[in-house]
Amino acid sequence: MKKKINPINIFIIISAISVIISFFAFILGKDTFTAVSATDGFEKLFNDFVFHLYYSKDLSTVYTKSIHVCFPPLIYLFYHALNLMMPPQIGKDINFNAMYDLCAIYLIVEFLIFAFVVKRFLKKQSDKKILIAVILLTLSSCFAFGVIQCANIAFFVVILLLLAIDFKESNSKIKQELAMILIAIAAAIKIYPAVFGLLYIAEKKYKEAIRLIIYGILFFAVPFAFTGGIDGFNEFLNNQIRVQEVWGELSPNGIYTNFLTLGCGENLSKAMIYIFGAISFVLFFVFRDNHKRLFMLSFIMVMCPMWSGAYTPAFFVIPFLYFVSKTEYIKSKFDIFYILLYSFLFTSSCYTFKFSSQKIFVIALLLLFTVIIEEIIFLKNSKAKKAIDNQ
Repeated sequence: MKKKINPINIFIIISAISVIISFFAFILGKDTFTAVSATDGFEKLFNDFVFHLYYSKDLSTVYTKSIHVCFPPLIYLFYHALNLMMPPQIGKDINFNAMYDLCAIYLIVEFLIFAFVVKRFLKKQSDKKILIAVILLTLSSCFAFGVIQCANIAFFVVILLLLAIDFKESNSKIKQELAMILIAIAAAIKIYPAVFGLLYIAEKKYKEAIRLIIYGILFFAVPFAFTGGIDGFNEFLNNQIRVQEVWGELSPNGIYTNFLTLGCGENLSKAMIYIFGAISFVLFFVFRDNHKRLFMLSFIMVMCPMWSGAYTPAFFVIPFLYFVSKTEYIKSKFDIFYILLYSFLFTSSCYTFKFSSQKIFVIALLLLFTVIIEEIIFLKNSKAKKAIDNQ
């Protein structure tokens, strides 16, 4: 009798080894990640949190402060609420200490919520394994040098989407409705999570899709009443255009940047975005397995935008946790491929930021090819079985 292998055990072993290697690499070698250095009056550590927190003090003029104030308004209501906890500003000095303290508390609470969400997905795993898995994910390169270093709100969006997927599969009507609300909130914060609405269309749940669109419009539009109204909306659009012009090619993990690095040229690299985006979109509707569908949506969000930070690979946690939650034991060679690729995707990197970004790019493509090959083999076997049954 073959020994049953728990996929989470493979993840823990690979991730633990990578953390140990990285620990000694950082001690014995030169530091490869500069987490704290000044830039334009702001610190790089917790930069995204500090920046938006600072500018959200006055909501009515928030979009006039900087082109980098480019999120939809809902999240600035959250930042403004946090701003009310800050001590009064003295002159033009930025109180970094208070902001860092607030950000540290925010990150701690966020990761505690994340641990709770992971627990919901890994119900069959022991508390010890769940704790180890959360710690190892925290120490992975995309979390330690992306989510934590930037303190970008994207991780909060990941948590919202994980809860939405969990609630969506519940038998409770209330939880199913809450799932749509969470997806709408996520889309109203980061926009591109709106692609998760395709899940309802793929499942032919058109009434739910319409309600989701209504929720999305409400969460996106209503907060503009507090951030300058129509003028604020126009400034928001202007900031979106201008920031794309300035930072539109900043995507270390993405298709464009990595194909450009391979020497494919600007036009071909941009064309690859549309090619892979179209393939992912079509395959999303072809696949019937939710793990594959979630991977396709995450692939579109992480790999296709031309402006995508180092924290965005955290979105791959969504298909990873879903896969592990549905795969109690390794049953096929493809299960082995999936858990190995996900494990290496979330390893702690002892190499340079560039190498880590390229690693994520390569593994994401390997995962894409793996789901395609598995589906082709499945369809081929199904066709052969059907032909035999008809004989």
